Amino acid sequence: MIGASVQRLAILLGVIACFGAIRTYGQGFGLVWPYRALMWIAAIVGLYGFYLSREEPVSR
Repeated sequence: MIGASVQRLAILLGVIACFGAIRTYGQGFGLVWPYRALMWIAAIVGLYGFYLSREEPVSR
């Protein structure tokens, strides 16, 4: 249950980072590194959520 929540958080962070980078780059600014860092953070959080979901017992 916790792993799925962490994965949803990672998806949300990734979506925010992608749309922010597209908007910033579309306006002509080259400063997309904060959004690139947020994408890396989202990837790490997603992998951690996947790791947590693998450890959780399957409830039926």
